[in-house]
Amino acid sequence: MERYGVLNPQEGGTYLASLPGRISVPPIPRKQDLEKAREELALSKYDPKDVTVEFHICAGLSEQEEMALLLQADMAKIGVTVEISAPPWPQYAAECDAPETSGNLILMKFPSAYPSPDFTFYAQYYPANIGGIYATHWYPDEEVGQLIDKARATFDFDERIEIYRELQKIIGDLALSLLPFEMRMVFTAQDYLIGPRETYTMVGPTINMHNFRINLKLKAQMGK
Repeated sequence: MERYGVLNPQEGGTYLASLPGRISVPPIPRKQDLEKAREELALSKYDPKDVTVEFHICAGLSEQEEMALLLQADMAKIGVTVEISAPPWPQYAAECDAPETSGNLILMKFPSAYPSPDFTFYAQYYPANIGGIYATHWYPDEEVGQLIDKARATFDFDERIEIYRELQKIIGDLALSLLPFEMRMVFTAQDYLIGPRETYTMVGPTINMHNFRINLKLKAQMGK
């Protein structure tokens, strides 16, 4: 996280901190605790010596490679072998479509396509959507699905927020996914590019180019 400090990363919850109703998912603050890790590992019925954990990342992304290598080194300290798999994007996405081919751990940056916690809950945890790059936990929880439906059915904003808080607690307890931190992205643009300048929660300008316009008159004045 220190390497990316200029982008002001924040410890992750279940969804983006800028969206309403977000709560912290314990433990906060997050820190490495090898003794606690060994205690938790001792509760498992599996012997780490008999298990190899496949960590599935996308080839060509240096920050993912760095995170995978760090996790591999840290897991080795408690006797867990991590094997890193880094196929190219088409293969990476295809392998996430079945539990037999998706890795034990998947590393994915998860943005929001619209400014509501609903996007995260529906894409990652709704039972009918289990599988694929956003939901490789392969755990269709019916209670979670019912709460998502309930939140979608109410017009009462406060009621919806309370449902979102309940969902975050359930998902945190189930440990269906781990959001270690939230990292902001910074974009720069020429003055003649007219569009949003404020912080917003959705997928960045590289994808939402329909929100931007080129001021041709200003561009000409700038000699561009």
